[in-house]
Amino acid sequence: SRQIDLLRHESVHYSNALAEIFGLIEGTGALTVEATNPSLRPDIRVSSRTFTDGTDGSYGQSVPDTGDYLPAVTYLTGLSSTDSFRTNVGLVNRSQSPVAIALELHDAAGTLLSTASVALNGDSFQQTSLAALFPGAHADGLQRMSLRMEAPASGAVEAYASVIDNRSQDPVFIAARPADASSPIIVPAVAHVSGAQGTFWKSDITLSNPTSVPMTVSVALLEDPTRPERTIDIAPLMSVAIDDVVTWLGA
Repeated sequence: SRQIDLLRHESVHYSNALAEIFGLIEGTGALTVEATNPSLRPDIRVSSRTFTDGTDGSYGQSVPDTGDYLPAVTYLTGLSSTDSFRTNVGLVNRSQSPVAIALELHDAAGTLLSTASVALNGDSFQQTSLAALFPGAHADGLQRMSLRMEAPASGAVEAYASVIDNRSQDPVFIAARPADASSPIIVPAVAHVSGAQGTFWKSDITLSNPTSVPMTVSVALLEDPTRPERTIDIAPLMSVAIDDVVTWLGA
């Protein structure tokens, strides 16, 4: 634990947070940031970037700060375990009491691959590879998997996944979300466009149905409101991936 004093509108940056703040040479964990002010309700924002070092390192991934509301049941979607991609799953027990989290891993067709139970002590953190969590699931070569997590109470546990490109080591951070999201859901940015330094950017999306009934999902591109939307049917517990979604929408 360390105390940091911030002036009004001041920002402080640490290029190697664990070493510079805590003097740790090596380690992983979750970071709790609690702001206090003698006269005002403190309002603090935190951003982070976790990255690999070295000549072949990547830009890394942003891990956002989270709020207080955490439902007991959350889902992770778009998980992969192939020759090209690997997935790590992180769990954080924000409560002071031990908890047991029930996990269910489903493939893209909604088939239950395996179950697991993870015990976490109070105020603790754990990150484990998907293969280690489900050694009997034969998950190698599977894409678009989804993970259902159930904690004994709301407000106790939060989870995330990190899907990593085995060639470039580029990671993608996926935060666990509840199933009771509102509709419509907005994806703030998708692309099919040339970029700087000779790059070309495309976007895929994974749609998962966590319920026990079929659903029809409509997808539209907000860039052009006159363009007709497309619909896709998703069976219970099934995940559907749309590669290059902008082209799929006819743009």
